[in-house]
Amino acid sequence: MTALRTYFHEPAADQHELATFTGRRFERLDGGGDRSDVASVVTAADVLALTLLKIGGELGWLGLDLLENRAAEICEYLARVPQTAMHLVSTDEYDA
Repeated sequence: MTALRTYFHEPAADQHELATFTGRRFERLDGGGDRSDVASVVTAADVLALTLLKIGGELGWLGLDLLENRAAEICEYLARVPQTAMHLVSTDEYDA
């Protein structure tokens, strides 16, 4: 439960909490990656979203590789993913 509270904790508007886990904004960055205009597209916001999960290392090079060399391939895979809320998808679809 503590991890869940930490994930969704939003500081008050007048507070500046650098220690708060930024991953809670991962799926909502730039309006969310499930918007119809970007659902099957690799964007710069996708790469930036990874930093919110504190994924570091060679992220700069990874981001450039994703955007410049692998975006089309990844978009093909993303186009196969149903744009349905996970709790509404049957377990059979996850097994596919």
